[in-house]
Amino acid sequence: MSITEAEKIVKFRIQRFDPSKDKKPYFKEYEVPIVKGTTILDALIYIKQNLDSTLSLRYSCRMGICGSCAMVINGIPRLACETQVLQLGEDIIEIQPLSSFPQIRDLITDFKVFFDKHKKVKSFLIRRDIEEQFNPKSEYLQPRERLKEVLPYTRCIACGICYASCPVIIKNEGFLGPEALAKAYRYIGDSRDEGVEERIPTLEEYPYGCWSCTTCSTCKLNCPKEVSGVDSAINIRSIMIEKGKIQPTLRDALESMYLHGNPWGRIRDKRSAWIQDQNLSIKDFTKDEKAELCWFVGCTPAYDPRVQQVAGALARILQRVNTDFGILGNEETCCGNEAYNVGEMGLFDELKEANLKLFEKYNIGRVITTSPHCYNAFKNRYGKISFEVQHYTQYLAELIDKGKLKFSRKIEKVVTYHDPCYLGKINEVYEAPRKIIENISGVKFEEMPRSKRMSLCCEGGGGLMWMDVPTPRLGEFRVEEAVEVGAEIILVSCPFCLINLEDAVKTTGKEDKVKVLDIAEFLSEVI
Repeated sequence: MSITEAEKIVKFRIQRFDPSKDKKPYFKEYEVPIVKGTTILDALIYIKQNLDSTLSLRYSCRMGICGSCAMVINGIPRLACETQVLQLGEDIIEIQPLSSFPQIRDLITDFKVFFDKHKKVKSFLIRRDIEEQFNPKSEYLQPRERLKEVLPYTRCIACGICYASCPVIIKNEGFLGPEALAKAYRYIGDSRDEGVEERIPTLEEYPYGCWSCTTCSTCKLNCPKEVSGVDSAINIRSIMIEKGKIQPTLRDALESMYLHGNPWGRIRDKRSAWIQDQNLSIKDFTKDEKAELCWFVGCTPAYDPRVQQVAGALARILQRVNTDFGILGNEETCCGNEAYNVGEMGLFDELKEANLKLFEKYNIGRVITTSPHCYNAFKNRYGKISFEVQHYTQYLAELIDKGKLKFSRKIEKVVTYHDPCYLGKINEVYEAPRKIIENISGVKFEEMPRSKRMSLCCEGGGGLMWMDVPTPRLGEFRVEEAVEVGAEIILVSCPFCLINLEDAVKTTGKEDKVKVLDIAEFLSEVI
């Protein structure tokens, strides 16, 4: 590869660090000729062979199998051997070692803690009959269905990308992490394994075991083999619940879902009380009132006093643009997304069936949701559905495109947007909320460094809204990021994010610098 043969010259900014002479890491730049098919690893080898022989990196198979060349490429953990330079579409490529690992030198990190956790979950088949295990009289056969269940987890190559992606490890180095959880379930889910009881003390230990997973899915999104640490955590939680190993506060939330159709311990008859409290008039399908669109309000907007303000704001926006919509009143019940996330599959199935019958009963053809968690449940976890579903930001963005939603007032504020995991990473809805924000006159939008697929989780998913989460909380890191980019307002589009980030503003003492609003609340000021 030479300059004359190159399709493009790309600048590489590589984080360098030699502990024998450097006090801290720094970046060094190199220009590399690139042709079609050149991978990041090819470029790094070119630099080492032709430009700087002191560059240290780790690689082996160059086929995406060994996992040795994992590193952070333009902010996203990837395998260097599988990432083609031209496909990134960037003139500058920034490369750093995997985060959450101690840096040994340049792009080489120390995996000791990572493999210690791997060993801790006993990543091997455990049999009670030791003699039979080492001197088997026949093959250990596994039913096809069980094999299909655990097979995805066998694809893990222990590259460390999931570990570097996991937000929980940023604050809790003791957390087992996605790789260890995936490996644990690979064996627990194996019909030939008899070691569940041996692994439970490690897996249930809070905040280091399976319960700290926020189910944000960053690990699955970045995994080169599409292994889901989230699914393994949920499957392990199902086992924990069967054995009664669950925190009392989470148990109470699940019981409330079953008894009252919401996790907040509030009675069903009060589900739509917020409407009267805010002097609103909204059509109700359960009172034989017809509408083109069903707004699924959700549990938190219906019951939490702070998030009720979001519900009120969204209702007023929909009415202002003459949307023909109605709600399910007190008959609306929890979507079940968080029951699923904590592994209570029986309860999830009951809630799913209740909602599907409700939608069928009132002939619902189109639904919008306040919460990304409800949107995700309907879209991804209910199977085949007979109705169209959108998050409210998608619906409002469509109205902007059609010229039906316009903003009359100007707000001169610096704002940033926090991507909710269940809207962004899991459902790839990134542009609709940004389109809404960017159409508001006077607003200066500043993106936080961790955004879109690498957005930092607020730590509310996976049932953690009903658990005692140790400090510091991820929301506090998020607030600090927002302040650093000069934001006066953090805009969100998820009830859990709103609650957690508002709490974080208070615990970080940043009330005089930044406030948190849902996009619906922000819009209600300019429409």
